[in-house]
Amino acid sequence: MTVSTPEISDIAPREAAKSLLGMVAILLFTMWIWDDRPYLPLAGFSFSIFFMTLVASTLCFIEARTSADKENPALDFCLFAVVLLGFSGTLFLASGYWPWAAVAFLKAAALALHRRRVVSGMFGLLPAAGLDLGLVGGLGAAVAGAFLAGINLVAA
Repeated sequence: MTVSTPEISDIAPREAAKSLLGMVAILLFTMWIWDDRPYLPLAGFSFSIFFMTLVASTLCFIEARTSADKENPALDFCLFAVVLLGFSGTLFLASGYWPWAAVAFLKAAALALHRRRVVSGMFGLLPAAGLDLGLVGGLGAAVAGAFLAGINLVAA
């Protein structure tokens, strides 16, 4: 008796739809529980990006721990996650949610430290991670600034 496993192309659209519905649910939930500030939709959007990046990075680390024979998927994801967290942290700053911005930037720093520790080892860890965080997280912050400028241009 053979058991057939579903192909990734059969699972991917269904899982993508579930992820999008989860992101919308989180966005609506955060807008409901947070207090009424003028930039609440921006903070809710930023929280959705932050939360999905947190979930994805956790899943990458779990996959790295469970499959020792493959290349570490978290290393490739760490730089992309730092960009997203820089974007999210900047949007938190723009919307006035300073503690959430600090959490997003600290998570970005932790991912940059982890990536540099695995790639380069412990020697020169802080300067190398700071370089990653400054360059890659700064790219995310610059994209967030362009995003906010585009929103202001459309809204005006």
